[in-house]
Amino acid sequence: LYSENEEFQLAQNNLSYFGAISSDTQYILDNLISDDKWVSTLLEANNKRLSENCVLVMTLLDELDIPYFRSTSALFLVVDLRKFLTERSWEGERQLFNRLCDECNVMLTPGQDCHFKEPGFFRCCYGNCNTEGLRVGFQRIKDVFVDK
Repeated sequence: LYSENEEFQLAQNNLSYFGAISSDTQYILDNLISDDKWVSTLLEANNKRLSENCVLVMTLLDELDIPYFRSTSALFLVVDLRKFLTERSWEGERQLFNRLCDECNVMLTPGQDCHFKEPGFFRCCYGNCNTEGLRVGFQRIKDVFVDK
């Protein structure tokens, strides 16, 4: 956490005591990140997985005819779910979010929480998902919203 506010820094320093990482863990992590080959392999595998997930999510969205902003391997896509809104308002977006959670068991970040300017756009994070989980989530969206 970065701040130039000295009072805030003092308060934060007192709180960081409770979130300290043990010296044993620091030692192990230091050894891991000092291993250039291991770090290189990790980064390569992570980039590959992110890219594959990105392509999979775009393919699943295309199959459902759901618009989105294209990406080239990030941690998320911005998805346009305006056609599923009951009303074009932030309240309508919140209702859609609740339906996604309650009926699909899928959690997408509402656009209002991301400070988007218009309701109906959601952030779809795929960086920490496996392919089967992504497929299941989009099938649930299809079952509730597309094949209704």
